[in-house]
Amino acid sequence: VWVWSLNRLVARRTKALRENQVLMNRIVQGTPFPTLVANRHGKILLWNRACEELTGILSIDVVGRKVDPPDSDQEDTPILLKLLADPPLNYAKDPPKHLLSNRYDLSSSSSEIEVFVPELGIDGSWLVAAIVQFKGDVGDPLGTIETWQDLTERKGLEKQLVQAQRMEAMGRLAGAIAHDFTNYLQAIMIYSDTALGEISLNSQIRPHLEGIRETVNQARNLVLQIKVFSRQKVLKPKPIQLKKVVEEAVETIAATTPEEIVIEVSFHSDAKIMADHIPVNQVVSNLCVNAIDSLHFNGGTLTVRVADTKEVPKSLVKDLSLIHI
Repeated sequence: VWVWSLNRLVARRTKALRENQVLMNRIVQGTPFPTLVANRHGKILLWNRACEELTGILSIDVVGRKVDPPDSDQEDTPILLKLLADPPLNYAKDPPKHLLSNRYDLSSSSSEIEVFVPELGIDGSWLVAAIVQFKGDVGDPLGTIETWQDLTERKGLEKQLVQAQRMEAMGRLAGAIAHDFTNYLQAIMIYSDTALGEISLNSQIRPHLEGIRETVNQARNLVLQIKVFSRQKVLKPKPIQLKKVVEEAVETIAATTPEEIVIEVSFHSDAKIMADHIPVNQVVSNLCVNAIDSLHFNGGTLTVRVADTKEVPKSLVKDLSLIHI
């Protein structure tokens, strides 16, 4: 009877142990984060599907493999990175060289490590790991569990945020410069108007002064474009004659166009569009600059044409003609 009872007790304990092992395995396999478990000797016990997706290394190739266990609690190299550097696996000729970025000790037996692994992913991957070393009642090591997370996408978003903040700062700086530049233009305009009022109509320097006034007006439009870029000027759409805006933009571009490039302009429309003339001017200028850049080496002719088109139903454009550039 005593032997029978002992056998039943052992059977129940063995069944419970197996059920706990199955439960632990399912928990590790079901977590969306790459997770591995190793015993105190560095033998891999569990390697979930998320680890396979992250590294490309199958569980069958690593479970049971022995990796050198940490020599101390302060060792920086996690087991996963040791596996990646193990020649029999994936990187026999060129083992990956990880870059240890940050390490935070959460407790005496747990830490968080952030690393960059150039060989993972297309352009490398940023990874963060929570590493816990389990110990027995007397402090003897029992094993290690590492849970990883791919931070590559988050790092990319952080980089975009920093770039956006820099662009915002540049916009504020551009707005401040535009404000000061407007004051200088106003002074130039006042001096040129005063000079025009003090000379005769037939004076030889009158065309030069009028040219200064015209250039100042063009510079004012440029300042307005800068203010639009810095969001200091609200766009105010109104009916504008497109050919006049195009003509102004082409005249500005033509002043700095190389001699081997000829700009031809043809206007076949007097239609108006509802828009703010500054961004329209900027769009036309950008198109012309890009076209001139493509003709820079061999020269050629840039043709700018404004004409009506009937390709879009009149119900969509109402009383305004659609302009084709």
